[in-house]
Parts: sequence; structure tokens; C-alpha cells
Amino acid sequence: PRAIAEFEDAVAALAENARPSLVRIAGHYQFGDKDEQKADTNFYVSNEFSGVIYSAEGHVITVASAVRGAKRIEVIIGWTLQFEAETVGIDDLTNLAVVKFDPGEAKLVPVKFGDSDAVKPGHFVLAIGNPYGLSDSLSHGIVSGTRRSVGGAVSTLVGLMQITAPINPGDAGGLAVNSRGELIGILSSTFQRASAFDDWDKLFEEFKEGFDWDRFSKELKKNEGSANMPKDLQDLVERLMEDRKKALAKRRNAGMRFPGEQLSAEGINFATPSNT
Repeated sequence: PRAIAEFEDAVAALAENARPSLVRIAGHYQFGDKDEQKADTNFYVSNEFSGVIYSAEGHVITVASAVRGAKRIEVIIGWTLQFEAETVGIDDLTNLAVVKFDPGEAKLVPVKFGDSDAVKPGHFVLAIGNPYGLSDSLSHGIVSGTRRSVGGAVSTLVGLMQITAPINPGDAGGLAVNSRGELIGILSSTFQRASAFDDWDKLFEEFKEGFDWDRFSKELKKNEGSANMPKDLQDLVERLMEDRKKALAKRRNAGMRFPGEQLSAEGINFATPSNT
């Protein structure tokens, strides 16, 4: 019992020290007519990921999926501080991105980096992120593998760290820290689970909830087909249909055996090593 209590206290202390370096990243997307005055032809979706404070000047590391194509980006600290941010750069090879915001008078706590090259299978890992909008959520596990290559429907990433700590949508971009409280990886499971299909499903569900389908259908019938459909919406629907075909094909082949490194690794959690 004493050893368990000491372990609990140690994990709680790690979390307490690492949490100030975690932020939420909100990406806001606009589809339809680029003219915001034509609100009846537009629809908007938002998505939240996690991010890690890299510098006291307002640099934040996150996953590229969090900001790619976003019309507007917000960095959210706690429940009261919100900052407009801009993308500094995106690296598709690692699925990482850096955004920058002006912290003003806010005192930021940059993360302390560890050496991910020294990480070995069996080492402890604490994952901290914002799943489903739940801030500062913790999970822990061990490193189950390093230098993993994972191929998905969108791209293939190499050099990943495989971990057993549970990760949920919204955690991507969060912290993977070691037993010394040092950052050894950026959580990337949401992207790496080859969940382009799931991401599109979520996007489509949000789109359906805020769209006037009755009016849309009447306009289509009036204009004999898709002539009145915004180009961005046409592209979105076409991509959704294509991704759904791929997803169905993947499920049909689920019973086939493949080498582990070739799987899209659905349900297996990964982090991009901090040395990247």
C-alpha cells in the first residue's frame, strides 16, 4: 500500500508540473462562398486538438491536422484565456505544426524537453491532453515500441513511438512525458489511427447538424441537379464518398493478415518523438 501511495503521489506531481504547458487548439473552418456576407451559402465547423507551449513568446507545437486549412485558429489556456493565433509552419512528414500567438501579459510555461532517443520499450509515459473538450485529462502507460512506421489512407509516418497510454480524439497534439516530467513525444494517435474516415464522419455530422437540408433540397430540385451546389460543398461530398468507399474496402479486408508495420494501426496509440 505504501508503494502504491508513493507511486500515486509521484504521478500526481508529474501531472501538476506538466499541465501548465498544455493548451487547447481550436481550428475554425469555412465552407461555401468565400464572401462572408453571403451567409446563406456558407457553413462552418470547428474542431479542437491539444497543443504544447514551446516558448514564452507564444510558440505552440501541435499536430498538423489541428490547423491545416483553418480559416481561424485560437489557442485556449484554461477556461478564461483565448488568443488568436497564426500558423508558422506545417511539416507533413511528421504531422507536426507550429502556431504563434501574442501572450500579452500572460506568463507562459514552456515545456521541458527530454531525450526521446534514450526512450526504451518498458519506460513509463504520462499522456496529457484534452479529449472531447475535457481539459487536462491524464492517462499513463509504458512505451511499447519505438521507431514505428505507420501507413494510413492519407500518408505514412516513420519513427513513431508506440505507447499504451489511452488516447482519445482531442488528445492529439498533447504531451507525452517521462518519469522526470520531460516531454518525450507529441501525442498523435487521432491522426495516426488512419482515422481520416472518422475525421470526415465527424466533420460531416457537424455539417449536417447546422445545415438547412430542406432549403438545400428545394434549391437543388429548382435548379435541376447540383447546379446550385457551392463548389466547396461539391468537393466535400465527393471526398466523403471516396473516403467512405476506402473505409468499406478496409473493413471488408479486416480479416486478412498483414505485417504489423503495414497496418493502419487503428486503436494503437502513437506519439511523435520530441527529438523530431
